[in-house]
Amino acid sequence: MLGLKSSGAAACAALEQRADPRLKSASAVRVANLSQQTETRAGLLLDLSTRGMRIRTALPFSIGDVVRIDLPESSALTEVVHFSGGVSDEVEVGLKLRLFVS
Repeated sequence: MLGLKSSGAAACAALEQRADPRLKSASAVRVANLSQQTETRAGLLLDLSTRGMRIRTALPFSIGDVVRIDLPESSALTEVVHFSGGVSDEVEVGLKLRLFVS
């Protein structure tokens, strides 16, 4: 045994396996599930990367649904890749980015 020690930073870096790191956020957005033809509702952008985002909102979702996210200066068309129950009626939703529209 070589007796190698890993630093805390190296251990954290090993846990981050994403090709594109996520940027934390707490921005208000508007959300519409186009597949289920819901009305636009308030949501919270939790994090963002070049390939997708995670939001919290109170809308119904299914895997594969097309969702429009309205940001302050643009909109994004996304696809639901996962979701889980959250606080009260809200859910956290993982979205794959399909198209940004200015």
